[in-house]
Amino acid sequence: MAKSMKEDDPRQVACQVLEKVDQEAGYANLEVNARLDKMNASQEDKNLMTALVYGVLQHQFLLDFYLEPYIKKPKKLQAWVRQVLRLAVYQLVFLDHIPDYAAINEAVQYAKKRGHKGVSGLVNGVLRNFLRHDLRNPKDLADPVDRIRVSYSLPKWLVDKLIAQYGQKTAIDMAASYNKPAKLSLRVNLDKVSREEACTQLEASGYQVQKSNLASCGIIVAGGLPTSHPLYQAGAIRIQDESAMLVGLALDLKSHYKVADLCAGPGGKSGHIASYLKAEVGGQLYASDIYDHKLDLIEDSLESQGYASLAQVKKLDGRLAGQVYPDNFFDRILIDAPCSGMGLLRRKPDMRYNKDVASLTALPELQLAILNAAGPLLKEGGKLVYATCTILQEENQAVIQAFLKENPEFSLEKIPFDQNQYLDNEGQVTILPSDFDSDGFYLARLVKRKEASGSRQRENEKR
Repeated sequence: MAKSMKEDDPRQVACQVLEKVDQEAGYANLEVNARLDKMNASQEDKNLMTALVYGVLQHQFLLDFYLEPYIKKPKKLQAWVRQVLRLAVYQLVFLDHIPDYAAINEAVQYAKKRGHKGVSGLVNGVLRNFLRHDLRNPKDLADPVDRIRVSYSLPKWLVDKLIAQYGQKTAIDMAASYNKPAKLSLRVNLDKVSREEACTQLEASGYQVQKSNLASCGIIVAGGLPTSHPLYQAGAIRIQDESAMLVGLALDLKSHYKVADLCAGPGGKSGHIASYLKAEVGGQLYASDIYDHKLDLIEDSLESQGYASLAQVKKLDGRLAGQVYPDNFFDRILIDAPCSGMGLLRRKPDMRYNKDVASLTALPELQLAILNAAGPLLKEGGKLVYATCTILQEENQAVIQAFLKENPEFSLEKIPFDQNQYLDNEGQVTILPSDFDSDGFYLARLVKRKEASGSRQRENEKR
């Protein structure tokens, strides 16, 4: 190894990213992408940096558990030094292709460069002491919740919820799935190409391809990111998780419908909806989001797929939709609601550390407010799909039940999903991250009864 570390050394950059995520509650994917754009390094080094960041985040509690016996004064340990130690231990335990001496030497060199001789000595001593002993086993922990928390690096509050809502076995299955590598899934735009033809063309270009077992328009791809492939350039394939593709099925779309996507950013589901619509017969998509930067993403996504002409993109707080759109206007409404994102921990491992019970308490109220605002905008006989990327029942089934109680003109309708084991008795779909190694996802379809508006008017007159 070189005596001095380069500024773009992958371990050094990974440490800096982890610090920012930890100290500033930053988003790992944004921080990683920002540094990748600036790194003057080989693709191999960029890949290593990315793997180190996500690996440490996925196993953070377990790494701290391994390190605990060898740090005499943990409270006095500087935050960046802890990240150096986590990075080194992650390499020592999980990355067989990196020699032990290299992982330790790089950590010591960075500690010397950034700190002082005492810090580099501490790092060297801790890591060499770690190597001299057998790994601690979290299975030896007496408390079953603590075993799951440490083994899979999940916060205690989440482990408690998963066990309470799904049972211990399923909670462990989910916890384990969160730390598996995320698959690359593509949604095929069936308006432009069949799934079979898309598979054929991608295989001919050297990708390993298999059809999704979850979504009829989905394929799983390995062997690289196909964003330069002619199919992608033509808008015929888009990167999207398998579970999110179920939205198109749930909405039961026809080409002439007026459809609202009220929480649309970054536009993945908007593009899927648009693929069903035809402007020449009156089809129209109304996509909105509260954040300016997401509006740009929605517009770019729709334009790249050739759907800009049939879409209106608007900045809008979903709770205020009734101030913008008239009653009984839409044939279909999608509310992909703001949520805790507890189904996404495989792709966004940092989320497990920057959420707590308190931060989630306001979400059901927000979700219900958006639903209540959307209800009057739906035509009689129209359908509203409520979706989240969380598996917590207080953001899913409980919100739907609260909405139905306040809006008796709506009722649940079974989603025609082939795999009935993921449907509850009322037809709601819950996909756990352990079911297909996909994102966790929830879907409910609500139907507004005909003559509902008249019933609502009569009810208001009685009041």
